[in-house]
Amino acid sequence: MRRLILVSAAELPSTGVFGRDIPLGGYHRHLGGTRGDLHYDAHRGLYPNALAALAGSVADGYNLYLHLPTHYPGGDPDHLRLLDYGTAIHRCRANFNTRLHRLAEPEAEGASAVRETASFPLKETLMEGFYRKNRCVLLGARGRGKSHALAKKIRRLIDNGHHPLLIVSPFRENRGEIERLTKNIQKYLNFLPPDAACRKRVQAVHLIVDEAAALPPAQLLQLTRTYPCYTLATTTEGYEGSANTFLTTTLAELHLPAQAIQTLTTGKRFWENDSLERFIDRLFLTTKNETPKVGQAPTFKPLKIRSLSPEELATDEALLERLWHLLRTAHYRNRPEDLKRLLDLPDQTLLTATVGDRLLGVAHLLLETPLPDALVEKVITGKRRPRGRLLMQQLLLHTQNPDWAARAIYRIQRIAVAEYARRQGIATQLIDHAKSTLSDRIGTSFRHTSGSTAFWRAQGFTEIRRASYSRSRHNAPTSLWLFH
Repeated sequence: MRRLILVSAAELPSTGVFGRDIPLGGYHRHLGGTRGDLHYDAHRGLYPNALAALAGSVADGYNLYLHLPTHYPGGDPDHLRLLDYGTAIHRCRANFNTRLHRLAEPEAEGASAVRETASFPLKETLMEGFYRKNRCVLLGARGRGKSHALAKKIRRLIDNGHHPLLIVSPFRENRGEIERLTKNIQKYLNFLPPDAACRKRVQAVHLIVDEAAALPPAQLLQLTRTYPCYTLATTTEGYEGSANTFLTTTLAELHLPAQAIQTLTTGKRFWENDSLERFIDRLFLTTKNETPKVGQAPTFKPLKIRSLSPEELATDEALLERLWHLLRTAHYRNRPEDLKRLLDLPDQTLLTATVGDRLLGVAHLLLETPLPDALVEKVITGKRRPRGRLLMQQLLLHTQNPDWAARAIYRIQRIAVAEYARRQGIATQLIDHAKSTLSDRIGTSFRHTSGSTAFWRAQGFTEIRRASYSRSRHNAPTSLWLFH
């Protein structure tokens, strides 16, 4: 049994504390392994990505001890990492941390009342297909034993004469567990980072990729084409938010049969129905959201469009869960810290479309405020990239016209409609409401497809620029649209 326990700073040990003598920026190097009690001092701010990731490394029978101040006199220091250029920290809210405190209290009180059930990791009857297949994917949350399963498959391949093998992992630290588990057979293995693996194309009869979602899709697909026999494993919530791209896009491009995709649901490091994992799932809303049953002929009228405040979200857990799961479908990358951004940061507009108590659509807009003249020149020459000015920066850089920085722009960050309510004009009504109620220009930047081009053109937007390539994880051209 593992639990999250809120403690005072004095109750933490003098050394071995994350956020104090262990830097949070390097939390990746601690993943893949198993640790005992984890101590986290959030006096310098709570880093959501690190909290979500490190919780999965705690072994059964140990706890995560967290010191989270109820109030930061000068504002949550972690907000400085998230804030857009020129935004004062005092404008931020503390909704995320307040919600964490609220969720932690009943979790601590009721943890013993929930009976944890024994897990049986790597059930051989279920895993046999994974060990035998020449092309397969293994999915699972942290702590499910993916590295152990990979190590076992590596041993089986070598025992059957299938070697040499190429082992690819995105970070040096990730491969540590596999190296430990395959210590006496490493003469048959070639460990390489993704870039080197794509460049060198070493001889191998089978490719093993750990944490495949951390690789850019084009890079991963190149490797699978080079090595037609492969085994991929990845965390379904992590690295960090990229799993959404892998699950919704890259996995489909592999064209694997359903039986070649295996999901580990029981734990390796801890018992099933674990208290700490339940808490992390509730905090970051990572559990699967079921599509509501709406009957044979769902009604989408009368549709109500309204603006929603972060305070309403923070105090209505059911509404927050519905809205967050809908927003997650609208972006290729979802990280734990995105929820903190939504609840705490200023200059956001949330528009919802509802019928009765059903949430059918949501539009999330961010305000890009004007830039000072001294900074505009540096953006135009490519010397500065001020945070939170995605549209403004592209406009300045590619038009060389400083006037684009003189007025604010609302950027449509995400827009989503429930799957069962699509093609009913709901997204159009959300955009029309934004155009009629927001005084500044509205723009957006989306992955370029024929469908997205037709949609934004139909909304009255003008395509300002289309990139010939993209540095984003979906590895496709993007286009920038503005409504004047």
